[in-house]
Amino acid sequence: MYNATDVCGGAAGMGGRAVEPIKVRRQGRSLSITLPEDLAAHFGFADGDTLYPRLTPYGVELMTHDPGTVEVAEDARDYMRRHRNAMKKLAE
Repeated sequence: MYNATDVCGGAAGMGGRAVEPIKVRRQGRSLSITLPEDLAAHFGFADGDTLYPRLTPYGVELMTHDPGTVEVAEDARDYMRRHRNAMKKLAE
């Protein structure tokens, strides 16, 4: 997961290394950012990836998975944990 505060807040996510500032640029009727190649590689981003932004009290997180999917998976895990016996019966 890429957290904008990792870059803007002193590059904590890059082991304390200094990184280049990231500029916001206009492209047609949209705004875009360009990540330096080493930063994209560090966070595991590849050409064509879809990123899902999430606002946090600390900034913006860009994730390579849909945060809604994570919430559903966590809810399912919680349900299965609470209903362990029923899950065992269903598995038989």
